[in-house]
This record gives sequence, structure tokens and C-alpha cells, in this order.
Amino acid sequence: MSFHFRTTLISAASLGALFFGATLALPSPQAREFAKIETGSVSLVAEIARDPESRARGLSGRERVGDHEGMLFIFEERGAHGIWMKGMKFALDILWIRDGRVADLEELVAPPGLAAIAANYVPTDGLKVFYPDVPADFVLETGAGFIKKQGIKIGDEV
Repeated sequence: MSFHFRTTLISAASLGALFFGATLALPSPQAREFAKIETGSVSLVAEIARDPESRARGLSGRERVGDHEGMLFIFEERGAHGIWMKGMKFALDILWIRDGRVADLEELVAPPGLAAIAANYVPTDGLKVFYPDVPADFVLETGAGFIKKQGIKIGDEV
């Protein structure tokens, strides 16, 4: 093996190790977290939103949510946690959960101005915010029709 080839090989290996180390040192995007939610005889998998940024973003921008999928919003304190439809492309059912039971619900919540959403314009002012009638610990968003299809009602165990 020639000196020039060996030097080039060592240099390439060093640069590769440097690049790999730098890649590991960069902050990684937060891994998505999921939970299995059960109510009655049905279960679904919900992506968890536990920080202010992920709760504000919610399911916005997504094309749809599967029949047994959703998003679970976790809050540090019980309260009247509102849900808006900013950037939504499909309708939702919303369940507020307190002490492991459905505390309130809202069915078939449609996003405002589907034409505006298709044109990539969604006004942030004037969006309706949906609030529960009672304070809750969690909010679960599912695809529209989930509540009716599964026969979920206030007081059901979750």
C-alpha cells in the first residue's frame, strides 16, 4: 500500500468519524410518543401531545386520521382546555377526559373554510375554540364519527 493511498484512506476515515460525531452531537427531532387508549370494547392508538408546541399544532396539516387513531393532549393541570381547528383538513370528534372518564364531548367538529384550507390560507384570528363544560385532565381527538360509531357517552371509562 502506497504512502499516498494510506494517507488518503486515513483522512477519509477521520472525516467520516468527525461527520458521524457531529451528527450525533446535533439535537435530534423529538421522537413521537404514542399511547393505547381503551374505552368500552374499542381501543385506539393516540399520538401524545404534551408540550405547548405539540398541543398547539395538534393534528393540523395532516390529511386524515385512521379509524382507530387519534391524538391525546396531556396537560399539567386540570382545566377547561380549549381545542381549535387551525390548519385542519378534516373533521374531528373531541373527548375531554377527567379521572379516567369521558367528562365532555363534541362531535363532528368541522374545520372552518375548507376552500381556504385547500388554498393554504387559514386565518388565525376568529377561529372558534371548543371548550368543555367541566374541567378535564386530557383531551382526545379522533376522526369525526368515532363517538357515534362506538356509542361513547359522558361518564364512560377511558
